[in-house]
Amino acid sequence: MESSKQISADLKSILLEKHLNFELLNTYKGVPFICKAALEAVEAESARFGLHPASAYAWGTVNHTLILSEGLLEPIEACLQQFNRAARAIWVDRFVYAGSKLSNRKELRVEPEGAVEILLEADGEALTAHLADLSMRGAGVRVPGDLPPSFMQGKLLDLRLRLPEGELKLAGKIRNLTKLEHGTRLSLEFTGGVADKTLIVRFIMRRRAEITAEMQAMAARE
Repeated sequence: MESSKQISADLKSILLEKHLNFELLNTYKGVPFICKAALEAVEAESARFGLHPASAYAWGTVNHTLILSEGLLEPIEACLQQFNRAARAIWVDRFVYAGSKLSNRKELRVEPEGAVEILLEADGEALTAHLADLSMRGAGVRVPGDLPPSFMQGKLLDLRLRLPEGELKLAGKIRNLTKLEHGTRLSLEFTGGVADKTLIVRFIMRRRAEITAEMQAMAARE
């Protein structure tokens, strides 16, 4: 049985056993938050959850979620199919067992506010990208237009990043490339030692506080 069908069958069993209390782990601009939810229905390969009123505010920004429950052997990743704000309910589908993805989400990777440029240099060739997110171990960047051939997966490069907290010069490696509609997203890993990570720490802590305050403001408006 395909994983999505098997997981749907597991969820139906949990529903019949009245084990209805779930936690849905999401991120908003990189900051994780837990949403309390109750399993209400399972149909075909989708499920409906009713959301706790205090947890319904950020679902308009969510594409995927991790489903957690004592009734499950391991977390499940699902895609958001529909969100009904008025009914405080969501429908999710395309289930897969999360495996290591749960541990991968433990790393705080925050998004910047507004456009932050980052200069990438490899083999004497330079290009300007925009910071998508930043963590202590790496960064996601978006490169508009065509990517030069020298910027390939596994390539070592130098980065220059100017944050509000100050300028950073780092060595990095391209871990992954994802084609976008108008460019490419690069997943970069910082290599070697960073002489002073204080600026990164300050940036992450400041953005986490700002994003958390933004979520609280959204919750207050519900």
